[in-house]
Amino acid sequence: MYIRDPHSPSGLLTLVLELLANVVDLHLAGKASQFSLTQNKQGWITVKDDGPGLPYDIVDNNSGVTLAENHFTIGHDTPTADDHSPHIHLSPLGIGLILINALSRKVEVKSVRNEVEYCQTIVNQEAGEVSKRRVSKPNGTSIRFIPDKTIFQKSTKLDWSTIRKELFDVAHLYPGLLIAYENERFISKNGLEDYVNLLTAHENCPTNNRAISLTSNSGECRINFACGGVRNKSEGIVIKSWVNGWFCNEGGTHIEGMETALKKANLDPAIAMISLVLDSPRFNSPTKSRLANEDIRHEVHKQLTEQFIHLGIS
Repeated sequence: MYIRDPHSPSGLLTLVLELLANVVDLHLAGKASQFSLTQNKQGWITVKDDGPGLPYDIVDNNSGVTLAENHFTIGHDTPTADDHSPHIHLSPLGIGLILINALSRKVEVKSVRNEVEYCQTIVNQEAGEVSKRRVSKPNGTSIRFIPDKTIFQKSTKLDWSTIRKELFDVAHLYPGLLIAYENERFISKNGLEDYVNLLTAHENCPTNNRAISLTSNSGECRINFACGGVRNKSEGIVIKSWVNGWFCNEGGTHIEGMETALKKANLDPAIAMISLVLDSPRFNSPTKSRLANEDIRHEVHKQLTEQFIHLGIS
């Protein structure tokens, strides 16, 4: 239920995306700028970030253990462990670090927070003692884990062809976030604008048809939008959309608002992309294939129309 098919590459991909989503949250809050992913010959998957470190310095009054250990060992009935909002979901359900622990034979954590390095090992879901020492290192966390072969019976090796597309998309959804996998780096300065220009350049569109892009933030709704290219009249517009990091393959109210704004501005691009970050997204089903927030239709139309007018497009 949580990782789709453990016998396909999507199972291990879900674990990686859980960890990446946490870093994207930190990036949106201005607390992290890098995420790296590697896997060695022994099967260990390692992710690192330059965030503020896990809360090993805070003890939960109910459980008597640190909040960091709680994240790995105790589920929560809120959207996030600390109930922060908005929250990015790159995998179907997004249940957090407890998923990594539950599906791994062994987890090793090293986290630096305010010049203290905390280390903890979890074996077969049993958490060991936390050690700590003073260090002169910047904040950041390294989590390495070895997937449980009894669950991932077919393979415990990451499939590069499966994961590469996901990392590429996330880098363009959140400009300035550096995502590294082995020897490749993904980072985008202009986000969806770069994505659209890449696709339209592949279609040999003239330079005067390069992407139109804009960002808007009303507080509860952050919008990143880009469109470009010359549409073949015999074909429909190519639309890609994401809500809180999740690809909405069936669109929804945000797409309806975008299409109305494009029509009002007399824009007829070949490609349009839109990414929203909402405090409380609502979807039409557990698959999150279609956004259902009724107020977002008007909000997207309003914000895009205002931006088009500001750019002199009408």
